Amino acid sequence: MRSSTMIAVLAALMVPVVIHAQAVGVIQTVEGNRIDGTFKWLSAAKAYEVTARGQNVNMQLPLEKVADMRIVEPAGLKAAIQAVQGGNAVAAIPVLEKISVDYTNLQWDRPAIQYLVEAYLKSGDVKKALSACERAIAANPEAAYKGEIAVSYWRALLKDDKITKLEDALGRAVASGDQYSSAYALMLRGDQLVAKGDTKENRQAALKDGYLRVVMLYKDVPEAQPEALYKAMKCFEAIGHSRGADKMRTALKTEFASSEWAKK
Repeated sequence: MRSSTMIAVLAALMVPVVIHAQAVGVIQTVEGNRIDGTFKWLSAAKAYEVTARGQNVNMQLPLEKVADMRIVEPAGLKAAIQAVQGGNAVAAIPVLEKISVDYTNLQWDRPAIQYLVEAYLKSGDVKKALSACERAIAANPEAAYKGEIAVSYWRALLKDDKITKLEDALGRAVASGDQYSSAYALMLRGDQLVAKGDTKENRQAALKDGYLRVVMLYKDVPEAQPEALYKAMKCFEAIGHSRGADKMRTALKTEFASSEWAKK
């Protein structure tokens, strides 16, 4: 075998093959019925194509009839997320792209798109990050201002300097009453203030209107706390307030020692 052919074969063996996903799981309807089977999202119909276990007949279930769903996690998702978190974002992109499409409105599209956007941002491709978000928002308009995808979308908008769109989304997030979305909206407002210019005034405003509000008022959103504490600490350091910085650092290392923000 020629050496070039051998190299190609070895390379192919090293790349994980992503098989087209079949969404298997359970859906609970608003009437209280349980459907165990396979599911596919039909965008045009705003409904799910359902094949109940043990049956060969497909039926459609409108989105508004779904009360809850539990879909089996797609193969490769966990490893792809770990790759993004571990600094190998580019390698994770093809897997996350496929899962985000195959599992549209099937539970696992949300984490797939969240980390896909993070992967694109880490690799410097803001346009593709925004495109991934907009695909999710087209399927579910609330994704622009509620939940994990919304937070990724806001970060991409900030990176791309789409301030008007960002302000609109953040305003809707705060007005929605969703604690998770409100906490991250405040954090992004802090990021926005810092991005305007690393001045003492901007840092103080980011603390007052962003990070400290999350630290003090959103303790019931624990996933937001490590980032808020870290960014508050950095702001206190920048304005020469060592006591405030020490307080944030101690809380971060004590309460969230295993977080990526504490490791920073």
